[in-house]
Amino acid sequence: MTQQTDRLNTALAGRYRIERHLGEGGMATVYLCEDIKHKRKVALKLLKPELAAVLGAERFVQEIKTTAALQHPHILPLFDSGAADGFLFYVMPFIDGETLRAKLDRETQLGVDDAVRIAREVLDALHYAHEHGIVHRDVKPENILLHGGHAMVADFGIALAVSAAAGGRMTETGLSLGTPHYMSPEQATAEKAISGRSDVYSLATVLYEMLAGNPPHTGASAQQIIMKIITEPAEPVTKYRKSVPHNVAAAVAKSLEKLPADRFESAKAFAEALGNTAYTNLRGTADAPAARSRRRLAGAVAAVAAGIVVIGGARWLFGHRGAGESTGVVRLSISVPPEAAFANIYAGPPIAISPDGMTIVYTARTMSGPQLALRRLDELKPRVLAGTVAGIYPFFVNDGTALGFSDGAQYFRVALDGAPPTPASPTQVGAGNGAAGLPGGGFVVGASGGILIARAFGDSLFPLTKPDTAAGDLNHRFPVAVDENTLLFASYGPKASRIGIASLKDGSFTLLDLPGVTPLGMIDDYLVYVRSDGQYDGLVSAVKVGLSRRRVLGEPVTTERGVAVHGNGSVQAALSQSGTLVYSSGSTMSRMVAVDMRGVSRPLYPEALRLASPRYSPDGRHIVVNRTDESSELWVYDVGSKVPKRLTSDGLTNDRPEWSADGRRVAYRSGLRSYWWQRADGTDKPALLLGAMSTASSAAQVAMVPDGKRFIARIPFPGTGMDLMLATIGDTMSVTPFVATRFNEYMPTVSRDGKWVAYISSEAGPLDVYVRALDGSSSRIPVSSGGGMEPRWAPDGRHLYYRANRTLVAASVTTVPGFAVTARDTLFQDVYATDPFHTNYDIAPDGKHFVMLQPIDNSQQAIVVLNFAKEVRAKMAAAKR
Repeated sequence: MTQQTDRLNTALAGRYRIERHLGEGGMATVYLCEDIKHKRKVALKLLKPELAAVLGAERFVQEIKTTAALQHPHILPLFDSGAADGFLFYVMPFIDGETLRAKLDRETQLGVDDAVRIAREVLDALHYAHEHGIVHRDVKPENILLHGGHAMVADFGIALAVSAAAGGRMTETGLSLGTPHYMSPEQATAEKAISGRSDVYSLATVLYEMLAGNPPHTGASAQQIIMKIITEPAEPVTKYRKSVPHNVAAAVAKSLEKLPADRFESAKAFAEALGNTAYTNLRGTADAPAARSRRRLAGAVAAVAAGIVVIGGARWLFGHRGAGESTGVVRLSISVPPEAAFANIYAGPPIAISPDGMTIVYTARTMSGPQLALRRLDELKPRVLAGTVAGIYPFFVNDGTALGFSDGAQYFRVALDGAPPTPASPTQVGAGNGAAGLPGGGFVVGASGGILIARAFGDSLFPLTKPDTAAGDLNHRFPVAVDENTLLFASYGPKASRIGIASLKDGSFTLLDLPGVTPLGMIDDYLVYVRSDGQYDGLVSAVKVGLSRRRVLGEPVTTERGVAVHGNGSVQAALSQSGTLVYSSGSTMSRMVAVDMRGVSRPLYPEALRLASPRYSPDGRHIVVNRTDESSELWVYDVGSKVPKRLTSDGLTNDRPEWSADGRRVAYRSGLRSYWWQRADGTDKPALLLGAMSTASSAAQVAMVPDGKRFIARIPFPGTGMDLMLATIGDTMSVTPFVATRFNEYMPTVSRDGKWVAYISSEAGPLDVYVRALDGSSSRIPVSSGGGMEPRWAPDGRHLYYRANRTLVAASVTTVPGFAVTARDTLFQDVYATDPFHTNYDIAPDGKHFVMLQPIDNSQQAIVVLNFAKEVRAKMAAAKR
């Protein structure tokens, strides 16, 4: 093996570098390689020498090209093929994962729903290939790969390419295509004309095994198995598993008919029968078709029994393919690596999808803080976009070759070709309410004072819509441009959020009688949007509307369930112009836990809720936390009695709480624009602490100074952006710059002795933690190195905690004679909820543990629904009947 590896490495020098041997198949030897040009891991399959000798390089490469055109989410793509120093090879993506064979070996039988889902996904891939004139010819569990729980077909078309290239000389290799248990009768008798109905048969045997634990025909030798395939009808699958639904059993029986003409006419028809509970096949278990088949095939039995050598094919490779065109609705999950995990954004939809549905961009939690990551559906991993540190709320512009995004203070435009970002508008505007590109150029932004619009990139943002606050319409958010004249948005207020339709020409709008938290777009005459189920999940729904008259013309129909509802009721979802849907699923709830310095946690309160920004009172007796059950409000928990008490109840999005130094009051942001404070026991009315500085921007965070007379606020400042200001409390408030740079500063926190302020800034590229003396006597002092967020002071002032690279770090500091960092120690792996704008944990007053939020679902995945438009049309048509 070493000699062959060395020779192959030499032959492929400059293209692929072999890392290790993966395994052997009937046709090929498999290697894990590095694709040198593209810097990615691939699986290279080297055809066996005896097979390569018969095929010939030119014919094999010519035939295999036909498979390279297949583009489907359930088909493993072909990256490359060729000849080198007498070797014939082809290259596919590599991901460590599991074949269906490995899963069956471990579990024997699968759940009925899982088995049917896997079969339908494979059938969708088969139907796509059959429509392109390609039959797989080797469908078996070894060639069905499970990635994120979904199926992909490996070696698609390879069997055809090898067979076509070899012509009639396959017998010279001592090999024959096919695996005996999964061969169709026409394959077993070596018929030359093999149609897509052969793949239907093979997939039926695979589904049979998933349900029953064994294929329909077994035997002690390949010859015995093949004779049974030709002569014996398959037993009903319900004989071995009575829980199989009747329509599934009937569909399997029909697909296992001996004559191709007696099977389903297409893989699509098989899939539809599996999903149709009313389907029945009265002939499915009858003997007559089998008898006809036996008479027809009897003459071939002797020839078959005389000897066929069966090959196993290659194994262990799988990957992911782009969206392409598909005739059916396909759902697949996309997992992401830890270095580019989905960021837990409190508000807004931090995900976007390109117009063609092939590219997803989302806000990732990276070592440098929140940053935009791009994932193409025809690639296996995301890549972080340079220059987008602190990038949030992305949206596609133009034809999908560029993005708009916010850094929390200003919007930028960045091309996907690697060019650095440029300001999309000189206007400072806080993020959190979404943005969208316009078909004719320019973009719109959701804001507390209504939708803002820039008619072209580089122009200033101006008001477009004005909420009717007297009617409870407080802000307009999450805009989506339908065309050059029409805009969808969500109106938010103390009552239910509603979907609105606005004119892009004059800003006039109508709020529909349609509760919904986020509009996604239009499919034909159907408005697609997300509404809450009244608990914790979002429902993607569609309803017919008249855009010109701004009226709802029918009843909503739910098309998708289980969309995660985030923060203030927004969702992480997007719909492409081509009709592809992407959304994050799972729960966004968490529990408050106490975590000691070793990372050992214990529950503080058992109930799982949507929570953010927990803060201990100075005496440690209470915790104030933001809860977003129905609206975003503040609750105060008694640590001893574990009894919660609601502090705010006006429905204005109250969040980001901070205690006053004496523990009597809680300051908080209200309506996403201004800061208020009130007594923690709720015995007085809220008083204004800091008003909104403009209609476009808002106060983002405050940190109370222990003297009770001042606070640090992150607010807009003319000419520089979102900076840190020192403000006084009183009837005549004064605001002076504290840290005002051309960069953005976040998350201020003041030491308990009132002498030092920690904050994060993007001035060095990655977000890092810095400290500066409150009296201005020192310049900024770096604390973290290579990335840091969410700083929090220890009660004794000798440590400053922060998050970095998914760990919690304790920076040991000294303040005499000046401030200095003496050590940085990692305390534990940080698996708790984060927030890119407001520290999402706190240290207990005794300094012995932290209060953190432990998500009940830490899965990192997005759900992609291909051909979602087809599903919407079908469900709306069914609702009319």
